[in-house]
Amino acid sequence: MTTISRYVWLLILTSVCRQLQAQPVPTTNPVTTPNETTQWTSQFAWANVTPVNKVKGLLGPDNLVDSLVLHQTMRQISETGGGVVYFPAGTYTFTSSVALFDGVVLRGEAIDGVKDAKDELFAPPTRFEFPQYRATMSRSHPDTLLFKEESNSTAFKTIGMAPGQGKTIGLIDLDIDRAVIDFRADTDGLGRQNIMLLSLRQNNAVMPDPTIPTQKQRALKHGWQRWPSKEVASVEIDVAANCLVSNCRLNDKPDDNYPQYGFTTDDGHSFDGARAVFDYTDHPGIRVRATGNAPAGITMTLYPRIHITTQPHPVSSIELTNNHVNVLEGNNPIVVEGNGVNETGNETTMTEPVYESSILDGRVATWTDYKAIYDNSDSLTYAGQFVSAKGDTLPYRMMKPVNYDPTKKYPIVMYLHGMGERGTDNHEQLRNFIWYFSTEKNRQEHPCFVLMPQLNRNNMSFLGSEEAKSTKMMTAVFSVMKRLETYYSIDTDRRYLIGISSGAWATWEAIIRYPKTFAAAVPISGYKRFNEFDAKARKHDIDGIKNLPIWAFHGSDDEWIPVMYARMTVAMLKNGGGKPRYTEFKGIGHICWNELQHVPEFMPWLFSQRRNQSIAPGSALPALTKLSASPAKTAQR
Repeated sequence: MTTISRYVWLLILTSVCRQLQAQPVPTTNPVTTPNETTQWTSQFAWANVTPVNKVKGLLGPDNLVDSLVLHQTMRQISETGGGVVYFPAGTYTFTSSVALFDGVVLRGEAIDGVKDAKDELFAPPTRFEFPQYRATMSRSHPDTLLFKEESNSTAFKTIGMAPGQGKTIGLIDLDIDRAVIDFRADTDGLGRQNIMLLSLRQNNAVMPDPTIPTQKQRALKHGWQRWPSKEVASVEIDVAANCLVSNCRLNDKPDDNYPQYGFTTDDGHSFDGARAVFDYTDHPGIRVRATGNAPAGITMTLYPRIHITTQPHPVSSIELTNNHVNVLEGNNPIVVEGNGVNETGNETTMTEPVYESSILDGRVATWTDYKAIYDNSDSLTYAGQFVSAKGDTLPYRMMKPVNYDPTKKYPIVMYLHGMGERGTDNHEQLRNFIWYFSTEKNRQEHPCFVLMPQLNRNNMSFLGSEEAKSTKMMTAVFSVMKRLETYYSIDTDRRYLIGISSGAWATWEAIIRYPKTFAAAVPISGYKRFNEFDAKARKHDIDGIKNLPIWAFHGSDDEWIPVMYARMTVAMLKNGGGKPRYTEFKGIGHICWNELQHVPEFMPWLFSQRRNQSIAPGSALPALTKLSASPAKTAQR
């Protein structure tokens, strides 16, 4: 026998073995226990089975389902008495939603392994896979990784009912990914009945809130934002009589959740992606509405092969039994509206979010501390403006200690914002992080001055380069701080520098240029690129700050400044003899600064630091220029 002949016989033998191992096509009622459910489920045309691999043109390469052919096939089955569309084991890809016709059941291969949906190993061998919503990101805005806006029509599919349909339909033995089961009544008012969902597994099923993004969010160019609709469950059913939802496992392992970096609420504040996750379990699991308005019967002319009389059904049962439903905390696993629904043996679990969401409904935040100073800027702060000898201006805000007493010495915090807060309104610099110093608790426990300059949009950073000479904006910032110290009772041994994002980069540069000025520095979501090629220059920079208390913070999932840069900065400083503290927020992105509220030791650490040495020659503050107004002449705040 030649090699070719052996190969042909091997192919034949393999094909025969596969056929012998294949599960027989199911032709019987899966509900076998004699009860009320058996009575109405026996009306399905179980024996009329149409395997999808026998329908010409229905399956393409890799089991891609032709939606039009499937639609025509189901309609023909419905018009000729009803029956089962059978999908053998395998994965079937859908590009569109599916609409069932009266008398039609979609059925997968019988489950040969774990049959109990409450078991986490439960996995029907027939899998329906619908499109995934892919939020593509592109770097198109300073300090924020914005998503490209994708149409909802690219995903968020359903398995529902064709218009005017909704009687004697079902889904059995299927693993459904990314499709909501939507058997809600449409406007025709027909009563739905004889609906069966049996032995299903479903994940990543959600409908987006149609009102997100809001008009305000679109105005902020955040049209890419999405939020799960709380109004649509994974399984939606309106039924007048006869319904069985049994042995289904819903939302047990969603894997399509994605963080929305820079998500902005209607008030204009942005949040980290970990606090604005599009979560596919953030909605109800099953909702059944028992409408109780079923017609007396179904006419024989539509379903000649289904033995249904035109008389009222002797019984009507609506059962939710032995299902496992998982939802995110705050949602109802099972919602029942109406009477006559029997719930038995259902198992529900609540998933705790990895990070508690800061966004309530895509519109407002669940906490408002971040607005403490932004919404009360004129009552909490003094607004001033620096004017240089050449006419350059620098708006700034200054917050005084609560119950300021000029006989006491107070520390001062200089805060450098990120690129997104640049401008001339003298307000936007109050959006991020600095709220932490304006809460009543922190103002009482740690009274201090807080200086908050605002960089003009013509400048990329307070420090526009790494050259030895300071930019005029940084010179202005130091001038303002020095002038404040001549008017108020400020402890110059307790100056603290804090910066976020590009302001963190400026923080690193400032402490290197003026190493004896501050008692502590806190760069957040930033880094310093020490000179890798010039050992002398690198040693000079590190030697100047190695004894300065530094606490750096960064998000492990920073989408704008990769965390490796922060790690390298800290590592090089430690290798040079420094002892910086470093905290990395796991799972958090670029906007990690709000996480400091969960670091209780931060504020005590910061205000315990003192400058141990006098300002060395050559490290003095820049020369004073002039301010447009004298802070001492403003009202006590």
